[in-house]
Amino acid sequence: MTFFSIQVTCREYEHESSTQDPASDAQLQRVRQLYHRQLQVPLAEAAQTMQSYLKWEASLPDAQQPVQAPSHVQQGFQKAQQAVSLRREHEAMVAPDKPADENLLAAFLAYIKYEEVGCSASTSLGLCVVCCLHRAQVIYPASAASGLAEAAFKPARLMVARSI
Repeated sequence: MTFFSIQVTCREYEHESSTQDPASDAQLQRVRQLYHRQLQVPLAEAAQTMQSYLKWEASLPDAQQPVQAPSHVQQGFQKAQQAVSLRREHEAMVAPDKPADENLLAAFLAYIKYEEVGCSASTSLGLCVVCCLHRAQVIYPASAASGLAEAAFKPARLMVARSI
C-alpha cells in the first residue's frame, strides 16, 4: 500500500462519515483539512488529489463558483510539485522495473547524494536520505546495504523533531 493510497483511504473514510451527517460542519472541516494537507505533500499523484478536492468542494451545498483552493494551499501545492519535478529524473533511474545491478546501485547512491545536498536547508533534514536508503536496502542484501549506508549516509546529519 502506497502513501497515496493510504491518503485516499483516509479521505474516503472521512468523506463517508460526512455524508452520514451532512449537517456536521466539523466533519466537513476534517475532510477539507485532509485535502489541504495532502495537496502540500510532494507526490506524483497530487494533480489527481487537486481535481478530487475541487470536485468535492463544488459538490458542497454552499460552494462558490468558481471553486479554488485557498492561496496557502495553492502555494504549498506548487512547492510540492516543484519538489516532485526535481526528483523525477532520479525516480526514473531507480524505478521498480530496473534490474538490481551495479547501475541501479549507482543510481541509488546518486539519489542519496542528491537528497543529502537537497535536504540540507529543510526542516526534515535527512528524512529524504533515510527514505532512499531504505528503498535501496529492500533491493540489496544486508552486506551491500550496510556498505551503502556507510558510503552514503552520515547519521550525524539526521535531525528529527523532538518527541513531546
